[in-house]
Amino acid sequence: MKSIYKRISKSVSIAALLLAVLSCTVKTEEKNATYIDIAGALGKGRVIPLSEIADDVMVIPLETADSILVGDMSGARNFISYENGHINIMDKTRTIWIFNKKGEFVRKFNRNGRGSEEFPDVSGFEVEPETGHIVVFASTGKFYEYSKEGSFIRRIDPPETDNVSSGLISSGYKLNSNLYVCSTGSDPNNNESDKKSSAVCAIAFDSLSNLIGKVYFPESKSGTVPMAREVVSQVKIEQNTFFASMPISARLFRYKDKIRIRYEFDNIITTVNEKIESDTAYTINWGKYGTTKENYSAAWDFSSDVISLINLMESDNYLYFWLNLRGLAHAPIEITEVGRDGTQSTRKITNSYAIFNKKSGEFTLMDRPAGGNTMGFMDDISGWPVFWPKYISSEDYLVSFCSALDFIEYAENKDASEKIKKIAAKLDENDNPVIVLVKLKKQI
Repeated sequence: MKSIYKRISKSVSIAALLLAVLSCTVKTEEKNATYIDIAGALGKGRVIPLSEIADDVMVIPLETADSILVGDMSGARNFISYENGHINIMDKTRTIWIFNKKGEFVRKFNRNGRGSEEFPDVSGFEVEPETGHIVVFASTGKFYEYSKEGSFIRRIDPPETDNVSSGLISSGYKLNSNLYVCSTGSDPNNNESDKKSSAVCAIAFDSLSNLIGKVYFPESKSGTVPMAREVVSQVKIEQNTFFASMPISARLFRYKDKIRIRYEFDNIITTVNEKIESDTAYTINWGKYGTTKENYSAAWDFSSDVISLINLMESDNYLYFWLNLRGLAHAPIEITEVGRDGTQSTRKITNSYAIFNKKSGEFTLMDRPAGGNTMGFMDDISGWPVFWPKYISSEDYLVSFCSALDFIEYAENKDASEKIKKIAAKLDENDNPVIVLVKLKKQI
């Protein structure tokens, strides 16, 4: 029964997410927006060597001692950064660890708690390039700022605003010294006659919690909020049918001093500037494979011809896409699993990475190096395992990591470079993670 309940919960969550982003779908064309042709790239791809985009790769084992043991970092996409020559990590204990570029320990601190100077939960953190201050963003929409030494500076609360639910906040960024932006969502049960006021996807406020502005979901050609604000869908699992509903939402990500907003199944990516003005930066061609009101239920079927955007990052030269191509994946990964009863089943992983060259306008789906089960760039510079970034710094470094155990196991592979083998020979499997810094090529 527990197993069925978990599958139900997971499916309902997926459905809710799909419905949320689906609710704000707009087909908007902007003359000044850069065009990204994803539909035209389907069915083909290539292995991309890291040397195509990067000049150098630095493999940095972090210092380890009895008092310097970084906790679990699994899933740490929003909890690692590299700024001001320092590697900054938040592990699952909410301890913030700071190392220098050589991997030498600098300091650590933990301000997780319920005190006035502590954060009770966290959705991510950033390090200000100019000051080195650490800005922790909580899922409640609050920002907590600390000095690089860990001293509390201030807490910034989101303002009380009409038709906006703080429970729907998913991401937030400090845009400048006195301006904060966070995503939000509109309450689908709101029956206000002013539809536009209930279609807020982000808010901006200052350090005194004064509302500076609201960012609205893109409007359809008729000038109304796209699709219905409340979408209810049937989710059928085994012999039972459940219903999932979710308010509309949007996802923010940073590129240098800009905030981008992506709408998952929408065809646009917008930019918010310091005046809280929104412009379309990129227009995506999903072709006939984008999610619509008519086909959104097919997005739960991983053999369907529906594409979704999982995550997006940006550097000076490229956009880095993480997509789910479902039935359109030309080289899916097949995994055989054995159940508790001994029966075997095969499932396909249809996720795919891709990059978009901002100068040439070329969108390229990435094949897995050597046909393996790991996606990303083939590191032909350092002989590192297949690489994909978890963070992009303000100085255009791609940042990732792996556990010491995984590093050692890879070094035993016949394809590992001598450089990697020498580093691994000095490691113990319980050592701190190994950080990888990839220095990107200059502006193309």
